[in-house]
Amino acid sequence: MSPQLSKWEYLEVFVDKTEWRDSTGKKGTLPPPAVGGGPAALGTRGAPASGLAERLAKDRWELSSIIPGAGAGVYRLVFKRARG
Repeated sequence: MSPQLSKWEYLEVFVDKTEWRDSTGKKGTLPPPAVGGGPAALGTRGAPASGLAERLAKDRWELSSIIPGAGAGVYRLVFKRARG
């Protein structure tokens, strides 16, 4: 493994309209958007998941990318955080 990649751990969150599941097996429904619209990086596509992203940010996860899915409301969020 590349030394650069080993500095990070990654978490993928798969969103399908109002439900989400992550790469660790956790799942749930999307919380309502936070007051103020949540992280600007989520943009329009990820806006419904802003509450989830803010919760992950408290555990030091930062949004790395948003990958569009096959239809409206379907996408994947990739988060990363420093190991350790």
